[in-house]
Amino acid sequence: DQNAADSSMTQQVPTAYVTRTTQTDLNNPRAGGTTNFGSQFLALGLANCTGGTFTVAAGTGCRYDLTDRYRQLQPFQEKYSVNGRISVRLSDSIEAYLTGSYSRSYVRIQGLPTGIRQTQPFGSAPTLASNNPGIVLPVYICAAGTNCATAADRQLNPNNPYAAAYAADPANGAARIYYAFGDIPGGSERSNEVYRFTGGLNGTFGGDWNWRVEGVYARDELRLTQHGTINIAALMRAINTGSYNFVNPQLNSQATRDAISPDRTTPSFSQMYAVDASVTKTLFELPGGPLQVAVGGQVRHEELENNNQNAALDTYALTTASAFGKHTVSAAYFEIDAPIVKQLEASVSGRYDHYSEGFNHFSPKVGLKFTPIKELAIRGT
Repeated sequence: DQNAADSSMTQQVPTAYVTRTTQTDLNNPRAGGTTNFGSQFLALGLANCTGGTFTVAAGTGCRYDLTDRYRQLQPFQEKYSVNGRISVRLSDSIEAYLTGSYSRSYVRIQGLPTGIRQTQPFGSAPTLASNNPGIVLPVYICAAGTNCATAADRQLNPNNPYAAAYAADPANGAARIYYAFGDIPGGSERSNEVYRFTGGLNGTFGGDWNWRVEGVYARDELRLTQHGTINIAALMRAINTGSYNFVNPQLNSQATRDAISPDRTTPSFSQMYAVDASVTKTLFELPGGPLQVAVGGQVRHEELENNNQNAALDTYALTTASAFGKHTVSAAYFEIDAPIVKQLEASVSGRYDHYSEGFNHFSPKVGLKFTPIKELAIRGT
């Protein structure tokens, strides 16, 4: 049925599967050996299986359908928005307006539990990976979590079924573990707020001059909270001190879970504001209609801050991508519309942009529109 979670002892499921291997550094759970001793695996807490068991050549495990248990057809969503507009005629020739809008969306997504075997965070040292060759449980645990094999308060690791047999040889009694933290909910919450305001003035002067000044401000704020990701140092400490119960994870305290998997909230935003001004005028009449000209200018500022969720490179299963930037664009433009005759209309326009990064760009355009009959128009630019 292509569901390996109900037939494989090397799948990462909420029941821990272990097999004996070596440990080259007894202080480092990531220092497991490259080979296993034999092909047999043991399931920790097999009696806690709620979905039945399976037996294969490698051992007996718990049946899981992770998709049915943790996935959702549609995430919880909440959305609302409000907007308004007001316009005022200040005089016979001047009108003003102001608009505003606010919207908020919230999405809560439930995901699969995070596996204990992970690649290193992108950009960090390969030695932080817990999947190559794989993280292990030591023979001894102690309160300090270091040098436990010789510590005065050392005790055999209750999570390691090989501990008692290799008490005198801890380097050869480590338990390579395959596990997903089923007692720590995975998923994310995303809150997105968008503000937008526009305003402007427009009017006439000199009889046939039209002018317009407009401004806009918009800001998008995103808060992304990740649940279920694993703090690397806290996981190593929990393994070496034995504070996390892999045999029966339901007995773990919330404090233990929060230490291993603290929620990670990352704020990000983007914003833009701009001012645009233009004037238009009809210069004179042509056989095809009035020749019109328009000139204007614009200043626009854009900014983006998409923060790194894993800047310290201290968490498994969390992206390290980020994006930052801002620039200002100043522009001037013109347009001429000339209906030469009723069947032929010409237009000429151009725009010059200056970017704060230090470069400029001019975009000219010439266009013709020929309408030999009412039903047919031919355009060229």
